[in-house]
Amino acid sequence: MSERTNRRELIVDAAAALFKEQGYTATSIRQIADQVGCTEAALYYHFKDGKRALLQAVLEDHAPSLMAILQGCEAAESLHELIICIGKNLSRAVNKENLDNFRWILAEFPRMSAEERAAVHSKHLEFEQLLAVQVERFVEDSALARKIAWTMVCAGFGFGQLFFNLEMDKLVDFTPKDLTEVMAMALPAVINMC
Repeated sequence: MSERTNRRELIVDAAAALFKEQGYTATSIRQIADQVGCTEAALYYHFKDGKRALLQAVLEDHAPSLMAILQGCEAAESLHELIICIGKNLSRAVNKENLDNFRWILAEFPRMSAEERAAVHSKHLEFEQLLAVQVERFVEDSALARKIAWTMVCAGFGFGQLFFNLEMDKLVDFTPKDLTEVMAMALPAVINMC
């Protein structure tokens, strides 16, 4: 690996650690440069747009990969199978590091600029669009496919908030597998009703 690539990775890793530790808005370019042991000029060499470009790089390298949730699901032969596949992938993706990375994004989001928020939004919109494409294989109406995709996203996000962030899993016996099974039964039934 070249010195240039290595330095860039070090900067992204340091920025991610500082963003999580003290918050994106509270972290300065100087602090990141000091953490890496480089000058601010060297940091700007790699990230010409400064902290905003670093946020984008951190989101790409350290944010939980939503796209990994769809891997292997193109082989599903029904909406039921697709939902089960996504549920299994999501269960594998849930770990302490991914949860911590997601929590700092949620905590910082209200303080981000419109452009910084757009970077976060684009990741979620890209995922929803790819999910809708997968759903549309089993649903003729593209508008309904998008609604189903958003329903799946909202259900997964809500589950994560309640059971991981608010620790409802310690009080209620309802697992990610339970949610997946209910959605896999209910959503195809909705299509048949339409």
